[in-house]
Amino acid sequence: MQQEEKYLNDLYDSQTIIFAKKKKHIKQSSYLYQRWKAKPTYLKLVRERLAQKALLLSRTVIPEDIYCLQCKRRMRATSKIVDEGRVLIFYSCLEGHLPKRALYNDGSEWVPPRESEDEKPYKLRKRKKIKEADREKYCIKDDDPCVHIGKFWEKVYDDILILADILGPKKLSPQETKVEQLSIFKIKKRLNRVLINQNYTRISCIEKPYCKETTFIIKTLDLSVRGETQSLQVVRTTIQNAIQGTNWCLYGDFIFKDGLVSLKIKMTKLLSS
Repeated sequence: MQQEEKYLNDLYDSQTIIFAKKKKHIKQSSYLYQRWKAKPTYLKLVRERLAQKALLLSRTVIPEDIYCLQCKRRMRATSKIVDEGRVLIFYSCLEGHLPKRALYNDGSEWVPPRESEDEKPYKLRKRKKIKEADREKYCIKDDDPCVHIGKFWEKVYDDILILADILGPKKLSPQETKVEQLSIFKIKKRLNRVLINQNYTRISCIEKPYCKETTFIIKTLDLSVRGETQSLQVVRTTIQNAIQGTNWCLYGDFIFKDGLVSLKIKMTKLLSS
């Protein structure tokens, strides 16, 4: 258990360090504060995800009547993983014959994807050990000044959003009245509601700097055992339905990593007729 905790902490900290080193243009104190703030929740949700996968694996009954395609003898189950919300079980022939086989717990057989001629071979890279000097520099602690500054400006920012919402919208043109005008405060509230209903967490919303339009990077964690393909499809459909007919739109790619989904939304500017 301690080894797993250390692995999760090191993984999170390494991502913080790598991004902070690469993104020289970002305001580092703000980024480090956001990473510090998200860490406890992220690690808690990842642990819950791993526990759900472990429970699914433990409850899976492994089919035994799986036979080698060469010698027709019964094969041995060697390992199992969770893939797209289902358990995928790998089998090997006791005589060493090929091909090996892999079947889902519902009985359907896994078919390996065909390799494209243009596709470059994937190289495994060993994760480098974190340098403690980097951890000390980029992974802030509870008593770091960045924490107090970040909390202060976060409160100011939330107050501004609420105040802007209270003051009411500006006078809209006839074209704009056809589109539902949502403030940042309201779009966050709407997205949180629909994503929580789909078993995702409340979103973290970070404004993307140096953009001409109001642009935000949104992140949410999938609490289910859905795989990458299914999770991205659910998020995309859910958010598209939520913002349809509003002054917001999706753009760019969706990113999925360890259950965390990242995407971008922006406030559209309507052209006057």
